[in-house]
Amino acid sequence: MAGTAIPPSPEDAERRILAGDLIGAAAALGDSVDADAADPARARLRLFLALSGVPLPAGSRPEADAEAVVPAAGRPPPDLPALASAASGPGTMQRMIEVERRLTVASSRRAEALLAQGDAKAARDLIEQTLASLTANAQSFQLFGRINAALGRPSDAVFAHERAVDLAPADRAARIALAHALLTIQDCERAARMLAADAVGPDEEAAFSDRLFALARTEADPGRLAAETLRYRARAASRIAPAPAGRPIPDVPVVGFLWNQRHRGAAMWMVDLLRHRTPDRYRAILYGVDLTRRFEGSELAERVDQVVVCGSSTPAMIAGRMQQDAVDLLVNFAGHDEPELLAALDRRPARVVVEWLETGWPSGHPTVTHLVADRGHCPPEAGRSMDIRVAAFPTVAISGGPALAAADAAGRDRAADGAFAYGWCGPAATIGEAALAAWTRIMKEHPAAQLRLLHDDWRVGSARERVAHRLMEMGVEGRRLDFDSPERAADQIAMWQRVDVALDTFPAGDIATTMEALAMGVPIVTIAGARHAGRHAAVALSILGMGELVARDTDGYVAKVLDLAARPAALAELRRRIPDRMRASPLAGTDLQARSFESMIDLLLGIRRGS
Repeated sequence: MAGTAIPPSPEDAERRILAGDLIGAAAALGDSVDADAADPARARLRLFLALSGVPLPAGSRPEADAEAVVPAAGRPPPDLPALASAASGPGTMQRMIEVERRLTVASSRRAEALLAQGDAKAARDLIEQTLASLTANAQSFQLFGRINAALGRPSDAVFAHERAVDLAPADRAARIALAHALLTIQDCERAARMLAADAVGPDEEAAFSDRLFALARTEADPGRLAAETLRYRARAASRIAPAPAGRPIPDVPVVGFLWNQRHRGAAMWMVDLLRHRTPDRYRAILYGVDLTRRFEGSELAERVDQVVVCGSSTPAMIAGRMQQDAVDLLVNFAGHDEPELLAALDRRPARVVVEWLETGWPSGHPTVTHLVADRGHCPPEAGRSMDIRVAAFPTVAISGGPALAAADAAGRDRAADGAFAYGWCGPAATIGEAALAAWTRIMKEHPAAQLRLLHDDWRVGSARERVAHRLMEMGVEGRRLDFDSPERAADQIAMWQRVDVALDTFPAGDIATTMEALAMGVPIVTIAGARHAGRHAAVALSILGMGELVARDTDGYVAKVLDLAARPAALAELRRRIPDRMRASPLAGTDLQARSFESMIDLLLGIRRGS
């Protein structure tokens, strides 16, 4: 039978193998080696036969078949287990497994190349076929997760990384990749658990940044956060570039603002700060990451002297640009939210680097000399625990001027929908188990009310499902939950028209959300947190003379929310008066803030000018 002429097709070769004629199958495949070398079905069968010890005709290249093969479009792959059973012999099943492994690796390499070339869709199609027809491994699913992330499909990315961890639970890289994917759907609780202290070290910079990002939104103990920050700080100090030789300090220093648009509160502060700056006092350059629709409506472009987009730049390129621009003082708003930016700070891109404390938690980077804060946000004990100096403002270091302007444009009248509603129109990342438990208690005590969660984050289905599922598990009926996203970024503030009482999140809040709620006249009930990220609303309410809305603990928080809801006349009066109180307070952005910042420039750069 070995010499019988057989039409050169993979189907005939399969039949020969099943009949036990491996030599005839090899001959059939060899008849068309040159014409069909890249045919995936042929390549798979040739590889199987080669690993089964069958000599193939001259010209066959089984070693190259694994590199050439791609899953066949519209054609079922050879049934390798059935073939292995038919061609029974010592080690045949192990050889079949090796075939699968080689083909999976080859397909993954091809998909990696497609992704590197910018064709993420073709890479996804290839990997989907590979996972459907071959024995998958953890690396393939990790690649599938990265491809889905590149295509803007975060929920699919999480699923892929979960499968990778299932297949390789001890693989640190798989766990770190899953944690990063969880952060994209705003599930900080799971990400923090995934990145346990023994799972990531301070030398793994991106993973450490993800861990600190997750802990900053879920960990209530400032001491634990400080310990993690100092652990990174000590390790990173060994790789910092030497301080550059001194250069003359110009009469007009250059101040760089490194900003990620997720920090909307930082944008409000910058707008108010630059609006009131002394003309020609300093040159302001904005180094922006992910500058998209939120940046377009932030007023920042018209307030700074120059905008540098560095979202796709390498850390070396970002640092080089800042050095080229001769930045004297760099204010870092991105911190650990953008881990690759920490590598830019390794290169000492500016004479002095400071961080604005209200954006979450300090990065801990050794080049940062000071944290910019106010004393309400950063009480003395918090400053001591971070082993870093605080450049405290004599006035508040948060602003809501842009929020007031946006509220004036949107209108503040409560939407006439007939339902009393509690709500949070802020990022999903700040909503953790503690806040969900308190909100559940409130909803059970007030059975006629709705809970409205309104933010751009809810476009991601997994983020919405996480919060909705947890609330329903704790006893809140699904019909009482309202999730929605604005059509445009400019519409975000108008969503407060559908909320009666704002429920602050804890242990971490959000500055921009607090400012927007108050600018719209919506009272916000909060807990005075033990660290700065949990004190945004408490500081703002104290300045407005509304300290009665600041609770000491969860019981007080629930009681204050329900008491406010039970007094509709007082609630309506608060709604009317809050915006006017904001306009008359430092929260509106004042000359004093701008002068304080200019004095800080002098002090940190060691400049002494005339009065």
